[in-house]
Amino acid sequence: MTQPVIVAIHQPNYLPWLGFFDKANKADVLVFLDNVQFPRRGWSNRVRIKTPEGPAWLTVPVSVKGRYHQMIAETEIRYQDNWVRKHLSKLERNYRSQPFYDAIAPVFEQLLTARPRLLGVLNGDIIQAMCELLKIDVQLISGSTMGVSGVSTQLLIDLTKAAGGTTYLSGEGGRLYQEEALYDEAGVELRFQEFDHPVYEQRYGEFVPGMSIFDILCCSGVEGTRKFLRESRQRFVSGSTIT
Repeated sequence: MTQPVIVAIHQPNYLPWLGFFDKANKADVLVFLDNVQFPRRGWSNRVRIKTPEGPAWLTVPVSVKGRYHQMIAETEIRYQDNWVRKHLSKLERNYRSQPFYDAIAPVFEQLLTARPRLLGVLNGDIIQAMCELLKIDVQLISGSTMGVSGVSTQLLIDLTKAAGGTTYLSGEGGRLYQEEALYDEAGVELRFQEFDHPVYEQRYGEFVPGMSIFDILCCSGVEGTRKFLRESRQRFVSGSTIT
């Protein structure tokens, strides 16, 4: 029996949370949805970390004036405010006492100081590095290089087929908007991620889910993070198809 080729599609976010990498770990191909309009106040250029005052934002400044309709792939980073130094300083201030900070911090420092011009390149390089670090065996493709256009569910179907996929892996939120009949018509299986966020030891009070991947790596280390991802993938592979 031919094995399904599972394709996940997601905007290339900045220092994404663990759920992003859980989806990547359950897929054969991850398409960066960078051929859509840059979402202001979205996750493409910002993420949350844990601080003594609660969750706080790290935001990458980008050029938006006069560029309302620009795609994520076209969005340029602004370096005038030296945000790289500020982000690295904030990460150090809030995580340096965590057990795995010294092992993890140099990886992120190298990625952030590379200073690429485009946001999509920065995010893609970070995601690729994290996949390698966590031994996530997934092919990464930028949607902007695939020659596929469209909107909504049909765009996801066309990208899945263009990537050689037989199955589209949607996040849990997709249950609210996916037009499942279109997948049936296109001969594409629809599955959902079903991500259960692990509770691990954090500083600064009660556990807060949804922090940057930097958070769990500093708190639980590479092996601890990989262990969760392996277990989550095993449950997904052994589970039944959900549509």
